[in-house]
Amino acid sequence: MTGTATSSTSATPYRRSGPVPRGVGTGAGLLAVSLLVYSALGAIWGALRPPIRGTHLEEGAVSLDPTSSAEFSSFITFALTTAVVGAIFGVFAYVLNPGARGLRMLLWLLVVVLAGAGSFLAVGDLVGTALHSTVVNPDDLAPGEEVMLMPRFNPGIAWLASPFLAALSYWLCLALSVRQEG
Repeated sequence: MTGTATSSTSATPYRRSGPVPRGVGTGAGLLAVSLLVYSALGAIWGALRPPIRGTHLEEGAVSLDPTSSAEFSSFITFALTTAVVGAIFGVFAYVLNPGARGLRMLLWLLVVVLAGAGSFLAVGDLVGTALHSTVVNPDDLAPGEEVMLMPRFNPGIAWLASPFLAALSYWLCLALSVRQEG
């Protein structure tokens, strides 16, 4: 042997097992679209969300407007908006991929719309605080000066509005299609 080395192992190129399964692609697309839609609507919600108004008092405290319904209007608009969007996504998930219909898609839909509601809230709080809150040093305020505050919003039970209506609309689509086939 005169300095030639032979290798007993040959390099095998990486083989792709095939395209991404349609169900996985559909689920990922559903998640991406829902995060975009919920975030965009959350930005609009945050911009339209009413702040709490108050008046700076001489003692350095702030007297809040007792007639303000900012918390209630924030709650009801969050619940209604996310619920309607959840119902639309339930129908969308049903129509999108007939081959993936079933319990797995329903459970994935619940995760997707809950994540969407989270993005709605996060973006809405960020936009609302940026647009409506006057964060100032109390020493810089004159007595009687009006301030606006955007409180952090806790949706409580409204978290469930979007998943509930998404599941309901998806299930109704399934039930009606079985009824029409039978």
